[in-house]
Amino acid sequence: MDFVNRAPSQNGHNRAGAPVAAPQTSQAASMPPKKAAPSATPFMHSKWLRGSAMLLLFSLTGIFLLVMGILYVGGNRELKYVDTKEYQAVFLTNNQVYFGHIHALTDGYVDLQNIFYLNNQSSQTSNATNASSSLSLVKLGCEVHGPQDEMIINRSQVSFWENLRSNGQVATAIGTWIKQNPNGQTCNTSTGSTTQSTGAGGSTTPSTPTSTSNTNSTKQ
Repeated sequence: MDFVNRAPSQNGHNRAGAPVAAPQTSQAASMPPKKAAPSATPFMHSKWLRGSAMLLLFSLTGIFLLVMGILYVGGNRELKYVDTKEYQAVFLTNNQVYFGHIHALTDGYVDLQNIFYLNNQSSQTSNATNASSSLSLVKLGCEVHGPQDEMIINRSQVSFWENLRSNGQVATAIGTWIKQNPNGQTCNTSTGSTTQSTGAGGSTTPSTPTSTSNTNSTKQ
């Protein structure tokens, strides 16, 4: 048999004249190769981190503002009870009382200005067993250490405070002192004592306490 003659001719026909189909190639081989899509993972990760950071920042800012608002409102809630037209009395844990105007009131301190306090002066009679005492109102400022007319009191040292009536003895005495001292307090720097201060009972007494030596005598 002539196998050579059965081979297709170069013009695409066999020797018998029948056309010969060209060999088919795969579609994948004929199409150009697809380019690989760029990976979006780094960009997505960066965008997600920025969004998370901004969200965390806004959350922390909101929490901070909320806490500050609660502290501010809570600290000044008591201040609304202060009658700014009247004087206040601040009682300390050491039994000392100061009178003045409360300008600030927080959980940490009490800011008291235009301050007065009571001075207890006792005088002994001929009988050592009998003693009479009087209270005088003292204007703060002429003490030996020369304080300013403002006191920041630690809140832990305050037992309680209260508003004073305008017709009370202390408020009346303060008003009398202000009328008698229209130019304010005058201190005697040479002796360390103040000018005279109006007492709560309406009398005039030295405003700074004086130290006295008490001697006990025994009658035979």
